[in-house]
Amino acid sequence: MLFGVLAQTLPKKANVQGVGTFLYLLLTLTSGFIVWPIAIPSYWKWLFYVNPMAWSMQGMASNQFLSTKFLAYECEIDGLVFTLSESALMSPRGWASGGRVWIGYSFAFLLPYTLLFGIITWLALKYVRIEPDRQHVKKDVSIGKDKKTEEITVPFIPVDLSFENLVYEVTASTSKDKLRLLNEVSGVFKAGR
Repeated sequence: MLFGVLAQTLPKKANVQGVGTFLYLLLTLTSGFIVWPIAIPSYWKWLFYVNPMAWSMQGMASNQFLSTKFLAYECEIDGLVFTLSESALMSPRGWASGGRVWIGYSFAFLLPYTLLFGIITWLALKYVRIEPDRQHVKKDVSIGKDKKTEEITVPFIPVDLSFENLVYEVTASTSKDKLRLLNEVSGVFKAGR
């Protein structure tokens, strides 16, 4: 939803890609997936708590590691048997260990977050108007012996167009035969040509 807001409010595709890439990197690093929450510096901790990816990871970690499959999980290392518990799985990495209640907290954060950014996207679609770049074309106008050049603003963005093996058939007006007007034509049209 955050990237939808960026796409609706920033005027150029390059701006959306630049800002979006930076935000994605920042959100991924502070989500707890690449860098454990305990290793996130204290001055970035606020970003961990407003990060929807972090809340998703907390909910998934609580769901996975607190399932009945892992509550009494025993592992053997060098002949020693260890019993893993919630505190052994979650706390050393910085995840909140308070039981399965964190799954509900994750939904309690993510649902309003999605609703808020949905409303922001709707408002951006309604009130933010990003006009496309206009192509200026010079046209020679002749009236009698006077010749002048005027500039016309074309209301569309110029694009390159390519086509390959284009076939166009029509029904003949005198019979039911098909007339092939274009037979596997390929080509390229450059903008402004």
